[in-house]
Amino acid sequence: RGLSLAGFSWSLTFEQSYTKTGDSLFFLLLFGVRCHCCQDRMMRKGGIGALKAQQARQSALKETGEKVQEELLLAMRTQMRQFQESLETYAREHKKEIQNNPELRRKFHKMCSDVGVDPLVSSKNQWTSLGIGDFYFELAVRTVEICLATRSLNGGIIDAEELLMRLQKKRIKYTEEITM
Repeated sequence: RGLSLAGFSWSLTFEQSYTKTGDSLFFLLLFGVRCHCCQDRMMRKGGIGALKAQQARQSALKETGEKVQEELLLAMRTQMRQFQESLETYAREHKKEIQNNPELRRKFHKMCSDVGVDPLVSSKNQWTSLGIGDFYFELAVRTVEICLATRSLNGGIIDAEELLMRLQKKRIKYTEEITM
């Protein structure tokens, strides 16, 4: 059954037997009434206006996302700078321990490489002033010297274990343990 009231379309769904008493009709009006005007409005979410509104929402979300991304990038750069400074401070305070402990030295250099800090890149950087790159520089020089000295025997290509043995015999400046 349909009912029209002030431009709104209503449909009442109830059984014929319930229409005889006022209480039943009230109950059915509360629970069995469906307004078509609301459904029509919900169905009318299409069209150019809706597309423009959706584009505006997407544009606003994109702008907000870009802003958040820029802020995160700036915060990460700041944290990275602070971490590098902390790494330098740690290296300065624990210089001898890093040079003398091969396990700590390995972990320290792995951590440096993970964050993009290479203490071996240049002899004029802050890491050299801390003495961090000296061990590996000396180790590389001694490795090249051994390879050159044994070139007539093996063409300059040497087994890693033999190189390690010769390096341990040839420790000149450093007393650090050399391990593989």
